[in-house]
Amino acid sequence: MAEKVRILVVDDDTDMVRLLKYALCKDGYQVAIATNGQDALRQALELRPQVVVTDLMMPGMDGTALCRELKNNPNLHPIYVVILTAKDERDSYVVNLESGADDYIVKPAALHELRARIEVGLRWVRSQMQLQRIATSDSLTSLPNRYMLDEVLAREVAVAARSGEPLSVIWLDLDHFKKINDTFGHAVGDRALQELADLIRAQVRATDIPARYGGEEFVIVLPGVDRSAAWSIARRLRQVIAVSLWPSVMRSLTNTATSIALEEVSELTASLGVASLDQLVEKTAQALLQAADTAAYEAKQAGRNRVRVYQSEEQDGQEPKQQFSDNVFATREIEVSRLYEAIARLGPTVSFQDASMLTQMRTVLGANAVGWVRWCGESMPELRGCIGVSTETAAHLLHRLQWASLAQTADLMSQNLPMTLLSDLPLGSDESPLAMAVGILAYDSHGCTRGGIWVAWRHEIRITVRHKFILGYLARILGLELELEAVRNAS
Repeated sequence: MAEKVRILVVDDDTDMVRLLKYALCKDGYQVAIATNGQDALRQALELRPQVVVTDLMMPGMDGTALCRELKNNPNLHPIYVVILTAKDERDSYVVNLESGADDYIVKPAALHELRARIEVGLRWVRSQMQLQRIATSDSLTSLPNRYMLDEVLAREVAVAARSGEPLSVIWLDLDHFKKINDTFGHAVGDRALQELADLIRAQVRATDIPARYGGEEFVIVLPGVDRSAAWSIARRLRQVIAVSLWPSVMRSLTNTATSIALEEVSELTASLGVASLDQLVEKTAQALLQAADTAAYEAKQAGRNRVRVYQSEEQDGQEPKQQFSDNVFATREIEVSRLYEAIARLGPTVSFQDASMLTQMRTVLGANAVGWVRWCGESMPELRGCIGVSTETAAHLLHRLQWASLAQTADLMSQNLPMTLLSDLPLGSDESPLAMAVGILAYDSHGCTRGGIWVAWRHEIRITVRHKFILGYLARILGLELELEAVRNAS
């Protein structure tokens, strides 16, 4: 539900303010009233109205002074001020406009005219708010941009210098982000930045100010946070990014053309630098940013996926020398959701007797060629079906293929499948070269080899748990189908 428009009506004539409030409330506005300038200013600071309709002549603070106070307060911008005045006061028209008034109505004001002026004011307020968002927000992530960061950080440094309260900054730089853009395109890179922005928002307090500095660099301003606490926040953020960021990107791009290719990347990490104002001789916003940037650079130099504190020997005891444990966690998290998707796409009745089975198999595995064989004793396997290559090319492939078993594998994460390189594989005149293939044996219910399935790609890829799960799943089905076929033939 849209928030109601807030209007403040100010007049020392109590009958007038009640009449205007009644009329404007009927129009759906949220209306507050005040009978003097001081009370109006107090209510404006509390309610933040979009439009103020004020009488000109009032005891104490008159309409001109109130208008000046409202317009000079940056916390109230944008605010539209309409002055109400008697006919013999039109000489003050220019004076009030110079004081910041936006419109001017001569009493007695017709309600339809006042409504029209208010609507004009609301259009102006909305346009100003939109311009303000454009000027101060990053269009991709909706975080404050560098312009807004400079303004906020300068203000927070001034407050911290006066009050003696701590102030810290975290500088965050994604690792190897250029490779993401170069490999998958800027659309995937942009999605990664958006997911990172959402992740940062979820990890910081409401009083913290995260901003996009530029490119893959982000800054988080932490008012009231000392160096030790900022270091702890940065360490937690590093761990969350290493575990969650890339899986979040993959989930957001499920069912897109790049979803399979994204599995070649296991994680996307960040290097973070921490600096606090009390560490600096020159206590300025620029110096604080520079110190945090320097610390982030040291984290990069130390091996990336690290946190470093400016001019400190402190080091995260949980920093990984290798990111294997993070990879396992992140991979398992994403693989579970991807496996359900893959099985759903294969359909409820998976059968190698179905002519469309190989097409579904190729799509789910992101492969270029697939096929299946029946094993007949010790001889070469018999090719029973293939797509993506001719039967002649498939026969050459089968002569080279290294077969593997997934039937007895307890841990798919640790199972390495032998890959057959196919760079010099003989091809037909209209066939594209293949780079690699894998073959999985299919067993019957007694553990006897009945056949196998093979998959080939035009580019070398990283075989993930999802690939291995699907291959093992299909090989099991094929083995049972071939066993049933043998029973039928025997009877």
